[in-house]
Amino acid sequence: MLELSNQGPWSAGLYPGFQLNQEFQWTLVIKASFEFDKEGKLTPLQEQLPIEETDQHYGKPLETSLKTANEIAPFKTGSEIYLYGTAVPYQESQKVMEVKLGMIFPDGNTWQKVLRIFGRRAWKGMRFTPRVTEPENIESPVPLRYERAYGGIDTDTGLEYEANRAGQGFFSDPTKFHDSDLPQLEIGPKFIKSPKDQPLPAGFGPLPVFWSPRKDDAGTLDEESAKLGLCPFSDDLKPSFYNAAPADQRFDAELKGGEIITLTGLVPELPPAKPLKLNLPKLNHELWKVIGKKQEKIEPVCDSVVIDANHKTLSMIWRAAIPWSRAESRKSWIILAREKNYDSEARIKKAS
Repeated sequence: MLELSNQGPWSAGLYPGFQLNQEFQWTLVIKASFEFDKEGKLTPLQEQLPIEETDQHYGKPLETSLKTANEIAPFKTGSEIYLYGTAVPYQESQKVMEVKLGMIFPDGNTWQKVLRIFGRRAWKGMRFTPRVTEPENIESPVPLRYERAYGGIDTDTGLEYEANRAGQGFFSDPTKFHDSDLPQLEIGPKFIKSPKDQPLPAGFGPLPVFWSPRKDDAGTLDEESAKLGLCPFSDDLKPSFYNAAPADQRFDAELKGGEIITLTGLVPELPPAKPLKLNLPKLNHELWKVIGKKQEKIEPVCDSVVIDANHKTLSMIWRAAIPWSRAESRKSWIILAREKNYDSEARIKKAS
């Protein structure tokens, strides 16, 4: 039996699962959570955020987007970042605004994704020559949820947009569209001009496992093996299946610390064009596997950053795969030692 001894300041958990080759493993997950202020200072939360062990939706799972994504995946490809947030209009009579999520890597390379938020728009005009009305004023804050992005279910045919079942504006037959609102969230540089346009859903948040492309990465499910407690996936499972972020928020390599996250238009206390910079700390976890008198050091990798801009929290998630034989009967330990390289005397704030 394998048990975890967490002697450090962060949340940690040990979870059963399967490797890509269908062999059994334990997965050690470490989650370090921080609060940030309008200056970009990161302070460890006194009460660390728990590791999310299941997907939580805003409503019915098949009809709504993710409120939180589970964080106990046995593996991920490279690394990823996703964000929960709200776009707040910064002036009266504002019809269009933008929010940005970016990253500056230690080698100088940069990445950025921009969402454009529109006031209410609708289709207007002849059936075969429709046009988009001018946006109305954005009267209230707009949640950055996939319900406000392109997608949804065609009420005439019952067909759904598989990349976003929760969205709005989708027509399975664009020649038979009916009057309806357009989505409020879009990604440029091309924006919706015709009912024939079917863009990828715009958002920074994680994708449910039964939306494309994640459901396509699952390959063939083996229900009989699942009933026996064996790996439920077949050989066609893709390595990216457990990556929950949109494809354009994934990176080839794990995160090392020192990367700078930029948030623009996502923190109401700052001017809309001024980015907030969050410098990811470098944390070197002392992690050991102990079986009898044998000790082995384990090197976890940081493969996920989760930002809640509404509550001003940032979490870094590390993962380590521990291959394991179910026939092993000796009592064994995974020991996460106390942090040595983080200022434990720094003032720690409790999450509000």
